[in-house]
Amino acid sequence: MKKYLKNIFLYCCICIFLVNCGSNDAKNDSKKSITENNVAPNTTEKSTPKSRTEIDILALEKKGFFNTDTTTINVDYDPVFFRKKTYKGISLKKVLTENLDLAGVDTSNTKLFFECEDKYIVTMRLGQALHHKGYITYKDVDAPKEKRFMPAYKGDELKELDPFYVVWENTPKGDMSFVWPYNLVKIKMK
Repeated sequence: MKKYLKNIFLYCCICIFLVNCGSNDAKNDSKKSITENNVAPNTTEKSTPKSRTEIDILALEKKGFFNTDTTTINVDYDPVFFRKKTYKGISLKKVLTENLDLAGVDTSNTKLFFECEDKYIVTMRLGQALHHKGYITYKDVDAPKEKRFMPAYKGDELKELDPFYVVWENTPKGDMSFVWPYNLVKIKMK
């Protein structure tokens, strides 16, 4: 019965998400002026795009973005591992401000969509993400050298967290307004 209720809850969450995404897609399609490579027409790749609304985290890693300004993050309570954890990563605020066009954006009414490898998506307000200590982590300090992260249990299933995992410092235990997506590959702003 418990598993049945979980499945119903998951199905409802997916339906709500799809309804919300569908209503925004029509508005966003009419506003797009960016080509597939996220570069404005008549510009070179070296110039800064006029409007950036999506971050490919794997592409940032290939460009060496995670080789600078990394820090050690101490999380008092990690809701995936149910205990204190330490990671290596980079400030979420730095990733967002350096890779999204935030000029004129209403941060209180704009959402971030964190997309994982399996296409699972969680959202949170952009303003909340910018004003709290969030990080995109690439290494669990407890993991062996050959691995990025220790696996975690989700129900009865053992899950890998690679390639990236979003964590937060100093958040109240149980505060569901902070999302902790693992297997992160993209961040979109809508």
